[in-house]
Amino acid sequence: MTFPLGSLRAEGAASGNTYTRKSAAKSGLPVAVPAAPAARWRQQAWVIVGAVAWLLLLLALATHHLGDPGFSTSGDGESLRNKAGMVGAWVSDLGLFLFGYSVWWFIPVGCAPGCPAWQRPFAARTTPHWQHHCCRVPPSGPASRC
Repeated sequence: MTFPLGSLRAEGAASGNTYTRKSAAKSGLPVAVPAAPAARWRQQAWVIVGAVAWLLLLLALATHHLGDPGFSTSGDGESLRNKAGMVGAWVSDLGLFLFGYSVWWFIPVGCAPGCPAWQRPFAARTTPHWQHHCCRVPPSGPASRC
């Protein structure tokens, strides 16, 4: 913890020059504002689209078969064995052609952008809801009272 110069001296404390914490609204710091409903729906739609694309990539890679027609092969003439269809066969074949087995790293890396997107709706809260009940903190007050 740091203090401004002179705030711990007796003459500074007597004259009222002690350090006091300012609220975020008075200090000019940005205050978290809830997103507009249209922006929130747009964000949720992108999260769902990303999750569906991630699941399709996982399904295409998990059911990849060398006999399916794709980017680097014309197939063996039998029916598709990739559960994501022709697009899944092409995507998995192209990914394996370009990146080899390292294409599997796209699966855990693809989850990383989704994690903050799930957390954004809760970011506007200043204190967790459980602290309102446990510590008797008013909803608009700081969490430092606990």
